[in-house]
Amino acid sequence: MIMNSQYVPSLSCPICRAKHCEYLLKDCVHHVGDGDGVRDWTYSLVRCCDCGLGFISPLPGNDVIQSLYPPDYDCYCHVERSRWRQRIWWKIARWRYCQVYCDSAWNRLLTSVGRAVCSVVGRPPPATIGIPLSLPRNARILDVGFGSGDWLMQMRRCGYVHLAGIDIAANQDNCTRMSQLGIDVCCGDITRKGTWPGAVDCIRMEHVLEHVPDSKPLLDHLSGLLSPSGWLVLTVPDFDWWFSNRSQAGQVGLDLPLHLYHYTMNSLVRLMTGAGFTVAYMESIRAGHRFLLNLGDVRVQGIKTGRNADGQLSCDRQAHEQRNKGEHYITLCAQRTG
Repeated sequence: MIMNSQYVPSLSCPICRAKHCEYLLKDCVHHVGDGDGVRDWTYSLVRCCDCGLGFISPLPGNDVIQSLYPPDYDCYCHVERSRWRQRIWWKIARWRYCQVYCDSAWNRLLTSVGRAVCSVVGRPPPATIGIPLSLPRNARILDVGFGSGDWLMQMRRCGYVHLAGIDIAANQDNCTRMSQLGIDVCCGDITRKGTWPGAVDCIRMEHVLEHVPDSKPLLDHLSGLLSPSGWLVLTVPDFDWWFSNRSQAGQVGLDLPLHLYHYTMNSLVRLMTGAGFTVAYMESIRAGHRFLLNLGDVRVQGIKTGRNADGQLSCDRQAHEQRNKGEHYITLCAQRTG
């Protein structure tokens, strides 16, 4: 239940260290199954009144986190995409962000065209698509939290040759498919892995940062992997959108307890600046489409997020799309400071 504000004097914000925090949800219960049966983990959703960050308190232990990502976790489901629609969508994305990658008169024109098309489509593509597509085909690209691996496999089909991905607990079938295409994939803690240190041209995190219990060591490690001109691009849910619409939205978009942190633009800039990054571009974009509704969307094979025998979206997929309708995300491009 979403409650009225109640200050939490004993907590400080993990990013700005302000002590002016408030409860938004209190005493939520998550059931964790283990070898000894089922036990309860109780947590609360807290908001910093200074930078706006939302965060789970207390943070879960590793056993709880592992229980949240089973092998059939939705984001690990392999999808079949409409190739022609995706080619169009990716071209729009490249136009939309080419000025961010390289400011020139021609790129400014393409960006204007991309923005005009997006105003018709009703949804701008995130920078996690547009910036990597602006890079040359021999660029080194690392996808942190690759999930199903579909994005990496599609990039490989587009001609990108130096691709790598890491996920905390990826589906083995997805890893096999990527390895067969020559994509370097591994599982585990990225801070313990060495992938092209100091030579990565682009690191991509698509809806990953909100799942990370401690983002500072991760960002420090990623900074060391980037080349001097390399890009870090990421997308996270926009907590400002949820907080402004919480009376109508309820818990839609929070994805508790999967999302441990809920970022606002203010808190995200503070986090990136504190980790030694300079934010080059940031925008809050709407998740829903108006026209060309299915452009770039997926036809998913599977039980949780699929289509039934008649080709119609399954009930779970319909509920997912309805739940995300109107939700906003923050998309961000950053480079190492100095």
